[in-house]
Amino acid sequence: MKYKDLIQFDPIETVITLTEADNEKKAADLVKTFVISQSMEINLNNIIIPNLQFDIPSDQKGIFIVGNYGTGKSHLMAFISALAENSDYLDLVNNSIVKEQAKQIAGKFKVIRSELGGVSTTLRNAICMELEKHLCKLGINFTFPSIDKIANNKDSIHEMMALFQEKYPDQGLVLILDELLDFLRGREDDQKLLQDLGFLREIGEVCKNSRFRFITGVQESLFESPSFKFAADSLGRVSERYIQATIQKEDVSYVVSERLLKKTPKQKAKIREHLEKFQLFYKPLSGGLENYVDLFPVHEQYFEKFQLVNIGEQRKILESISKKIQSIIDLEVPEKGTGIFSYDSYWKIIVDDHTNRANPDVKKVIEISERVETILNESYEGSKEQLQVAHKIVSALAIHRLTTGDLKAAVGLTAENLKDELFLYLTVPEKDENFLLIIIQKVIKNIMTTLNSLYIRLNEENRHYYIYTDMGKDPNQEIRNKASKLSADKELTRYYFEILSLIMEQTDVTYRTGFKIWEYQLMWHQKKSEIDGYLFFGSPNERSTTQPPREFYIYFIDPFRQSSTISSGKEDEVFFQLKDVDDIFEENLRHYAAAKELSLTAVQDYKTVYNQLAQKYQRELLNWLKDNISDRFQVSYKNSTKLFTTWSASINLRELSGISSSERLTFKQQIDTLSSGLLSDYITEQKPDYPEFSIKITNQNRKQTVQEALKAVVRGQINGQANAVLTALDLLSAEGISVDHSVICSNILTIINSKETNQVVNRNELVIKRNDKEFIVNSSLEIDFLPVYLSALISEGFINLSIGSERFTASNLDALLSIGFNQIIDFNHIKKAEDFPLVELKALFTVLKLRPGLIVQSSTRKEAIKELIDRADALLNECAESERKIRNGFILWEQKLLSEGRAQEYIDSLVDVKGFIETISRYNTPAKIINFKKTLEEIESFKTKLGLLSEIEGMVRFVQEFQPLANYLARAESEIPDETAWEEDYNNLRSHFINSLATAEPWKSADTQSDLKSQMQKLKNRYMNDYIEIHKHFRLGPKAHEYKGSLQRDSRLECLRALSTIEILPFHQLRNWEETLVSLKNCTLLTMSDLENSPKCLHCGFERKGVGRTSLSADQRLQELDSELDELYSNWKITLKEEMEDPTIQANLDLLGDKESVSVIKFFISDGNLPDTISSSLVQAIKDVLKGLDKVSINQKEFIEALNKTGLPISPNELRERFETYLSNMIAGREEKQIRIVIEE
Repeated sequence: MKYKDLIQFDPIETVITLTEADNEKKAADLVKTFVISQSMEINLNNIIIPNLQFDIPSDQKGIFIVGNYGTGKSHLMAFISALAENSDYLDLVNNSIVKEQAKQIAGKFKVIRSELGGVSTTLRNAICMELEKHLCKLGINFTFPSIDKIANNKDSIHEMMALFQEKYPDQGLVLILDELLDFLRGREDDQKLLQDLGFLREIGEVCKNSRFRFITGVQESLFESPSFKFAADSLGRVSERYIQATIQKEDVSYVVSERLLKKTPKQKAKIREHLEKFQLFYKPLSGGLENYVDLFPVHEQYFEKFQLVNIGEQRKILESISKKIQSIIDLEVPEKGTGIFSYDSYWKIIVDDHTNRANPDVKKVIEISERVETILNESYEGSKEQLQVAHKIVSALAIHRLTTGDLKAAVGLTAENLKDELFLYLTVPEKDENFLLIIIQKVIKNIMTTLNSLYIRLNEENRHYYIYTDMGKDPNQEIRNKASKLSADKELTRYYFEILSLIMEQTDVTYRTGFKIWEYQLMWHQKKSEIDGYLFFGSPNERSTTQPPREFYIYFIDPFRQSSTISSGKEDEVFFQLKDVDDIFEENLRHYAAAKELSLTAVQDYKTVYNQLAQKYQRELLNWLKDNISDRFQVSYKNSTKLFTTWSASINLRELSGISSSERLTFKQQIDTLSSGLLSDYITEQKPDYPEFSIKITNQNRKQTVQEALKAVVRGQINGQANAVLTALDLLSAEGISVDHSVICSNILTIINSKETNQVVNRNELVIKRNDKEFIVNSSLEIDFLPVYLSALISEGFINLSIGSERFTASNLDALLSIGFNQIIDFNHIKKAEDFPLVELKALFTVLKLRPGLIVQSSTRKEAIKELIDRADALLNECAESERKIRNGFILWEQKLLSEGRAQEYIDSLVDVKGFIETISRYNTPAKIINFKKTLEEIESFKTKLGLLSEIEGMVRFVQEFQPLANYLARAESEIPDETAWEEDYNNLRSHFINSLATAEPWKSADTQSDLKSQMQKLKNRYMNDYIEIHKHFRLGPKAHEYKGSLQRDSRLECLRALSTIEILPFHQLRNWEETLVSLKNCTLLTMSDLENSPKCLHCGFERKGVGRTSLSADQRLQELDSELDELYSNWKITLKEEMEDPTIQANLDLLGDKESVSVIKFFISDGNLPDTISSSLVQAIKDVLKGLDKVSINQKEFIEALNKTGLPISPNELRERFETYLSNMIAGREEKQIRIVIEE
């Protein structure tokens, strides 16, 4: 869909001039094409025409037509002048109200049209010359006297008008003058300007009492123009004799919609459909859709801002819009976006018109916008779609800057203003106005970041974004100037190392003050452990002064002091040097250094800008280093120098570092990984016994991972970190913690076993110091890991540990976790553990049904302890579950198995059992079990109480087995009718069962359980057999079901249903019969297996309780209903026949219009038979015949109450009297011959 498909574009090719109306054909066209909005109609009818007409005397004034250049001001004056001159043009006016009003002036004037040019003469001379020239053409010779020979100008004008009236007695003279404001602004002499204003006032005064009229066009209100503030008094007097008709922006927008962009209803519908998709995004569109349909594709804010732009007089709005439409008319309307353009598009017109640069303010804004556009095109970080929006925002802010009157004012547009006034659109994941606004705010933020807040700023108070024009010096140029003067071997080297420190993630705090040296760590990837060294920026000569020695040394050499040889040949040193620095890197480094240097002495505004620019260059440098590390850095190791990429070809950095193929190594990671790979063999030689970890161990996480391993040894809960440490230290086997394979544990035991009985091993015998760091004796492993080895030896029962005054054994090893890590490392000494309690443990294992032999042998003791702890955990769970069940109560047949007292006995015993088990659970390692303290007597008592768990389990099984039977019988009892033999047997069995619970505790006796279950099953079987029999009795079989269906379709029933609407027939009898028939259900699906789980039929829900054995079966009741139907049909025919035989009815019969029904009724009266099918017309005929009868309904209940009103027994006569009294009351006031009594239930 293209723009040309949606609008009937009528371009405005040129600007209209007032004098074009001198041509009659052109004048007619100007009247015809003049579009009149509502506000323009008010201007014409209330201001212009009333002040032109002279038929009705009033205080006429001169008229100022106020409108910007290009808004149709000249067209309006041409329109007025043409109508005033020629009444034939009235029919061309396209507004009926204006046409009627214009009759007051049409053809009643001679018109003089003139435009003031750039002349130096006075306003009086200019106007007088125009009047003299045009009057001459009208056949009037008049010359204005010299200014120095008259006291005022009004008399001269009146003299002129006297001559005019002689020649044209029925007409007035109107002078229409354009470009007055330009003329007055050109007056360099203030005194002459005052004279011009005086003459202007006199012309206005002449309009009051003559037929002379004066209209002039100005670009802004003369009385509000800042150019004439000094002449305020004179202007005040002028304003008294003039009235203003202002062309509003609504007038212009109306012209645009009705002439420039006229649309058919079909085109408007398409536009409406398109714009509705965007209503959720923009408040103006949501609240004024129809206005935007009319103006499409122009935003209404175009007119608003156009009125406010302060760039002199070159503002041709209609022509500007016309040109914009011509440029897009053949383009597709965008799917993503409204396709509406706003005032931002006007900025290009301003920029392209070079005359605008003569205005200093405009020139400054243009220069800034051009600079901003260039920077955005080169540096904006965002999508192409975002960049397009960024340019629109900049253009809009430039336009707005020219509307404020003060380029320094911190006023502009909010993000929401920009969104709604430009209809900015960016792709969003959901239709949400706030979502769009957030993305636009992000674009604005990116603009400001790209510009380093140089030219666009945010006023935090009102959230206005605005173009900042007071930058003074160009910071970018200042940076370029400073950069050209920087020394390579001083400033550039210093700032190169500053960038390097950032990318290598080093702080400003160095190891040695005044030197670029840091303590540094590398990951030893083969062992996944961090090693310590130093990082140097600069000369390798500084190593000797850096103490203590460490495991490696990495150097970055000054790139601006190239050296052919940089390696020392030492195995612990790696050198990096940037070679072949390209122009891009050096230029960015120079600019970075210059920006940093300038920021040191700049004022705050510039300091912020320089720092922002420095950050920009910093990003460029960091990215360059990341992108060029492989080809620009030389690496030297052991007298071998190669490019980084050559070294990395032999050392797979990605594999060594362990990162995935989707990840990218940072600059630092590449440096570290290559250095680690080069140093690996050397480090391995220095630490041949160092363990290999499966997770990375660093200086930062070493203590934390060790503490996790310590917790695992103490508590037995091994997480991922602990597993990795324990495995690397050879302290983990398939069974758990084990010291059997640990070389370090073996060394410690060797040392302790070499001591005499009760002799200790002090800390200094297990720790050695190298280069101010402590290690475990006879190893290269850091002392941080020693607590793990010691805790493992304690848990296995080999040693005890002393820290200060506290002693840690296998029994209280968990207390070790409450001690600070550094305290553990600073332990006092270790000592060999004590003897083992075998007899008691064998007895315990026997009670717990474990293998006692396992605890006897030291080689299987660890396995024995595992079984003991597993058994203890299981028993604790059993105790907890048993206690819960006892507290909840075992309930069967609504009766508790245990009394409250008996239940409490069980609970108390379970508490004792739990306490014993919790105690033995603590002995969970070979070292702890040495301290087992339970006696044989305590173990025997525990054995007795342990039997309670079996008893409770028996209760559980008893309830689980008997609960379903008891529940079934209870539900069955609710289905049985009262006072049956089955119910009596049920109550007796339940009483017997409950009594057994209280006296015999049947869960302990299999025989008692068997007897009870047998009795309950027999009772259940009796119920099931009885239910099956009764169900069969009261449910229809297949044949009976067919029989029921035939009755439901019976012709007698159809006949009765048709007759049931006749009032004299007892309808309730039919209703009762049908309800009874429906209640008879069929069910042939019930089996004995269905009743196993439910005492009621699942297929039909048969209720056993409501029926007795003596009732008729369903089949019998069906046959009975057949007979009842026949009887009912017969009785209704008799009743109906008797009523029809009434002479009154006979008399009415012939009056019926339905002759066919009359024939049927007469046959029925004579024969007594009805037709097989009763039609609705026949029923209606019967009703009509019976209308004369008076039905009296007697309710059975009310009738009995009436007969029994004063009590019984009574004599026959008294009964007769009561009946007659009741009957008399019922038929009182009615004709007895017409009454028919019906008795109802």
